Amino acid sequence: MKFLIKIASLVACLIPLTLAAETVRYGFLNVVNLIPSATACEINLAGKNLVSDGLKPAVETGWFMVPVGSQTLSIQHPDHKKFVSNISVAEGASHLIVIYLQAGGQLQSDGKPSRPVIRLAAFPAYASTGFALKAVSMFPETNRFRFARETIELEFSKMTDTPKWTGGGFQIQHDGKLIGTVSGGRDRASYLLLLGTDHQGNCLTVVANADIQKLPPWMQEARRE
Repeated sequence: MKFLIKIASLVACLIPLTLAAETVRYGFLNVVNLIPSATACEINLAGKNLVSDGLKPAVETGWFMVPVGSQTLSIQHPDHKKFVSNISVAEGASHLIVIYLQAGGQLQSDGKPSRPVIRLAAFPAYASTGFALKAVSMFPETNRFRFARETIELEFSKMTDTPKWTGGGFQIQHDGKLIGTVSGGRDRASYLLLLGTDHQGNCLTVVANADIQKLPPWMQEARRE
C-alpha cells in the first residue's frame, strides 16, 4: 500500500509526536476543492491553516491524520460567504471532504438569484484490488453525464460505480458540453470522480484518491509496545 498520509501541522502543533503515537487516536481526511473559480480557498482546521497559500480549484490536499472527535473546519473564498462547520472524525476512518457550491436560496431585492454558498460533503474511502472509480455529482437533483461513449445518470451526492473503467482516460460531457477529462496513466488505486458547478454555467471535475488509509508502520509499532 502506498502511504499518502501527511503528519499534518495541526497534529504537530497540538501534541508532542512521541505522545501522539502512543495515546492519541486518529482518523484520516483528504480535502478537495470543487469550486469552479480561479481563486484558491483558505482552509482552517481546528484553528490551524491547512494549506499555507490556499487550496486551488480541482486540487486535493492529500491524506493527512486528524485526532478523533469533533473538529471545526472553516472555508473562506473571496467570492462567497465564509462557511464554518463541525466535522466528526472517527478512529481509523478515511473520508474525503469536498468543498462545493450550493445554489443560493431566495431571490435578491433586484430579482436576481442569490449567490451560491459554500458547503461541505463527506465521502468514505473504499477498498479496491485494481483500478476503481466511483463518480459523485454535486449538481442539484439528478443529471445525466456522458463518460466517453457511455451515458450515466447521477443523483446528487450519491457515490456511483463506473465498473467498466480500466484506468484509461476519457472526456466528460453534460448537456452536450465538455466539462472535464479523466487522464489515463494512473496507478492502480481507488478514485473518486467529483463533478461540481457554480450554478452559473461553469463546471469543474476532479479525480481524487479514495484509498483507505492506515497508520504508518512506526506508529503501529508504537501502539503495540
